[in-house]
Amino acid sequence: MYKGSTVTTYGGSYKFKNGKRYYRIGGPAKQYVRTSNFN
Repeated sequence: MYKGSTVTTYGGSYKFKNGKRYYRIGGPAKQYVRTSNFN
C-alpha cells in the first residue's frame, strides 16, 4: 500500500479478532487494509 493511492474496497470494514478494523480489497488473494490507513 502506498500513501495516497486509490483502493477499491468491497463491502464495509471488518473487525478482526485483534480489535483492528480492516477493509477487504480486491486482488488474487484476500488482502486487507487497516482502516487507520485511510484519511
